[in-house]
Amino acid sequence: MKSILPLMLALAPVLIVSGNSSAQEEFPILKGPYMGQKPPGMVAEPFAPGVISKEGWELEGVFAPGMKEFYFTIDRGIYTGPNKTGFRPTVIGFRQENNVWKKYIEFPREGELVLSPDGKRMHMAEGYRDRIGDGWSERKSLGPMFDREDWGIMRLSASAKGTYVFDDYKSNDLIRISTLRG
Repeated sequence: MKSILPLMLALAPVLIVSGNSSAQEEFPILKGPYMGQKPPGMVAEPFAPGVISKEGWELEGVFAPGMKEFYFTIDRGIYTGPNKTGFRPTVIGFRQENNVWKKYIEFPREGELVLSPDGKRMHMAEGYRDRIGDGWSERKSLGPMFDREDWGIMRLSASAKGTYVFDDYKSNDLIRISTLRG
């Protein structure tokens, strides 16, 4: 056992580096504005076919204000058994650096992702993340008013003045509006 320990310690950095490099390898190199894609026209088309839009489950592609970051959701589930269980939605974030788009973040999706008008807050259902330097905080709650068992918020967006507009799937798909007072 003692002879295996030095070998494991020597291989650990190689495994860590190879694990980090594979995160970008699943996506080809994308260059230029709009992730190297043709800007949208009057006819709806899949975005970045074979890269972002693939066979499978992709959802809610969102560019951040300034068009230097792009976020979308995929299913990272591991399917087992005849019912294909294991649904695991995951947010992937790309950032443009020196004209090249690189994957820089991945985290579990909890609600549909909407960015604030200034790009400093990422809303996800009744929670949010704040921008901290080059990254994002851990997910936080919007508070007891939104953490209600009788509401089912999937998507929440905020105006520059703090008005929230959100759906409520537990109340026959109502659209609710919450404004700041005082």
